[in-house]
Amino acid sequence: MLNLKDSFGIIVFTQVIPGVSFFFTMMSFPVLYSFYYKIPFATNFIQLSCGICTGLMGLYIIIESFRVIGISGAAFENDYSTNNRKKLVAHSIYGLIRHPLYMGSLIGSVGLSMVFSNLECFLFPLINTAFIPIYKYLEETRLIDIYGQEYMLYQKKVGAFWPKKLFWRKATIILKSKK
Repeated sequence: MLNLKDSFGIIVFTQVIPGVSFFFTMMSFPVLYSFYYKIPFATNFIQLSCGICTGLMGLYIIIESFRVIGISGAAFENDYSTNNRKKLVAHSIYGLIRHPLYMGSLIGSVGLSMVFSNLECFLFPLINTAFIPIYKYLEETRLIDIYGQEYMLYQKKVGAFWPKKLFWRKATIILKSKK
């Protein structure tokens, strides 16, 4: 049986690095693809505006997620710390959805795809969408192993990618709360 430090090293090389690389690539690829093939920006003001707003919304979700859990939390370091392991994060944006980093990357890739005048750019958010369930399964299996019943209760209360119950007043309070 592996100890926690060995498990963390395995997780970093099997989930963290591939996951971060994949989602960053899928989010930025519409821009890289469009610049490489000299695809112009959308000329329709509404499409361009919606794309920029959607991309910024995805970026905001990612930044807010990192603000709450930090880089070490996103890299699962907190889960495998042998001393002083942190509690399950279930407040702020994590009180609304369980996987805001995945959702933010998907929303961001859709927004960046909308900015350009080419339907091929939407291939990247589709690929992103296809892989999200795989990473969700891997991450949730790992979190159940670490947090057990606490995580299973969290799963029942909080939606994976969309809030189970969204009351705007409650959502505003959750996002404003620090802890």
